[in-house]
Amino acid sequence: MSFDLSRSRTGTSDADIDPLELEAARVELGRVLAARAADVARAALTRTKEDDPQQAIVFDLATEVVGRWLATGEGASNEEMAKIIDRAVIARGSLSVKAFVNEFLSWRRQIFSVLEEEAGHAGISDSLLHAVCRVVSHGLDISLLRSCRQFDEERERLAAELSKEQAKLAHDAVHDALTGLPNRTLLRERLAHALAGAQRHQELVAALFIDLDGFKAVNDGLGHDAGDKMLCEVARRLSRIVRDTDTLARLGGDELVIVCERLTSRTAAVATAVRALDAISEPYIIDGREAYVSASIGIALNGRSQDAEALIADADAAMYLAKQRGGSRYELYADEMRQAVSRRATLVQHLRRAVQQDEIEVHYQPVNSVADSSVISFEALARWTHPELGEVSPLEFIPLAEETGLIRALDCAVLQRACHQGAQWRELGWEVGISVNVSPTHLSGPSLERTVRSVLIESGLPASALTLEITESGLIKDIHGMVDALDSLARVGVKLALDDFGVGGSSFSYIQLLPVSAIKLDRSFVRDLVATSRTSSVVEAIVAFAHTLGLAVVAEGVESEEVLDEVRRLRCQQFQGFLVAPPAPAEAIRSLPEPSRARAAGSQRGEAHISVASSVTH
Repeated sequence: MSFDLSRSRTGTSDADIDPLELEAARVELGRVLAARAADVARAALTRTKEDDPQQAIVFDLATEVVGRWLATGEGASNEEMAKIIDRAVIARGSLSVKAFVNEFLSWRRQIFSVLEEEAGHAGISDSLLHAVCRVVSHGLDISLLRSCRQFDEERERLAAELSKEQAKLAHDAVHDALTGLPNRTLLRERLAHALAGAQRHQELVAALFIDLDGFKAVNDGLGHDAGDKMLCEVARRLSRIVRDTDTLARLGGDELVIVCERLTSRTAAVATAVRALDAISEPYIIDGREAYVSASIGIALNGRSQDAEALIADADAAMYLAKQRGGSRYELYADEMRQAVSRRATLVQHLRRAVQQDEIEVHYQPVNSVADSSVISFEALARWTHPELGEVSPLEFIPLAEETGLIRALDCAVLQRACHQGAQWRELGWEVGISVNVSPTHLSGPSLERTVRSVLIESGLPASALTLEITESGLIKDIHGMVDALDSLARVGVKLALDDFGVGGSSFSYIQLLPVSAIKLDRSFVRDLVATSRTSSVVEAIVAFAHTLGLAVVAEGVESEEVLDEVRRLRCQQFQGFLVAPPAPAEAIRSLPEPSRARAAGSQRGEAHISVASSVTH
């Protein structure tokens, strides 16, 4: 409520009333009225049978304003008027203007009741009291008119804001906060509606489940803000390649779903998947840095199931097959994929326990000198034998560790055990070192450097005896971001090697930026050395390039004397593979050739190293 009392302060009075006496009466009654504002508020609420703290504040403040005006002539300020109206709307926003007027009149009656009571206490005559009340009444009448208009306008404004906010809340409830795309809730509703329509009209509906390949490396390497920007750009690109009738939704993380309605054949769904793969694989410029991701897409069509969740689950199963087959591709759902998804869920559960309870074993495979086949190092390999599932291939559980975030704990466990084993072998007189293959996601941040320092101190293994292996494909997703991380590790004193070289697609110019001392040729090259002359020529070029940079070359997967002869002809310095020995537990290493040969070879070439890789299998 607002009070336009300043205009009425010179209101009419009886001609026989002394103006000085009237002024004194107004000052006295105004002072007392302001002091009793709380009493007026309580009485007014009692009459309206309400107990609302907000309305009590309105009555209290309004009474103080009237009392002050009577006593000093100072009317309500704009701020006070706004405050009173805002409070009134908050307290009584659901009332009609008529109800608002009734409450106003009830409060007004309490004003006059207090004035009459206080006039009796102060000995003020009835004529003076009536004159004061006439002035107050005139001012309140004007204020009532203004208050009704302001009350109604403010109520309408708040109602409009409330409607807008409710609409926003309703939108946010079914849309992703980051990308603005429909979320899982809205996706289920639209997919269910699409399936119902497809069943009536004998049409096809496709669900395309999209999971980004390499997004975790971007998130860890460039930061979560950069990851969020990439997700928004992915959403924009996909929005441009879908039809108006399709639904593009984000389930969470780096998972998205496209629902294609009213299809006549699966060819249209495949075409959408191809467009999505092409759009996602284009380079991203994020905060001035170039980054890349690809996608694995699973496609499921209605027919076997008319249930929205089941169709999404089928597309999810197909997506995991696409990811297992290398990613950057799509797969169509087949019934046997459900079994694969079920096995994956089981493996994830047991793998988490195996890592936490240190049930992962470490086996070692010798790395030999090409010159004389002496053992100069060992590669440590993670192995997992489950009591019920049996032996689980590293090709199966290592990618799961990457996807679920268990890879850091797994890397650390293998690093710790391998360094301790290497230290024990050195105590026996074996001049060997340790090298651990770490996930690119583990390189971001200072935690790996701290872990390496701690393990070296704890195990007693010299830093110069440790080599960390990083896969080439993992580095090129953010090679510039990885250089700093690798430099910090090199400053610790450890060696660095580029693993699975030749399949990651890195540029030779990029390799010059990395502080690596060796490259390990991927087994796919080594396997085909004898079979095709083209492969031999490619390997020869790689070896020559490596030697130009002063890098050692290790050939992985040597399984025959013919391949070893070709490796020797190409001037690789080291090799490993089943030709010499399969991976074995540390206690079985004592049965291998006498380590003095390795010690002698090491003294001739300088200190050799042991290769330890948690995510490589032979």
